[in-house]
Amino acid sequence: MRLTCFLRRPFDFGQRDVAHWFPGHMAKGLKQMRAKLSKVDCIVEVHDARISFRTRTK
Repeated sequence: MRLTCFLRRPFDFGQRDVAHWFPGHMAKGLKQMRAKLSKVDCIVEVHDARISFRTRTK
């Protein structure tokens, strides 16, 4: 069994404020995650098996 490690690069939103194109609750959650990111050693990204591979961001 081969185990592959992939580390996602940070999301680049350019100069946009995320609240302009995200609903308010999503923007709030993203800002909270960014604030806590410096305390995190590892992030495990879990996908629903029913979602197509083509819809995943790389």
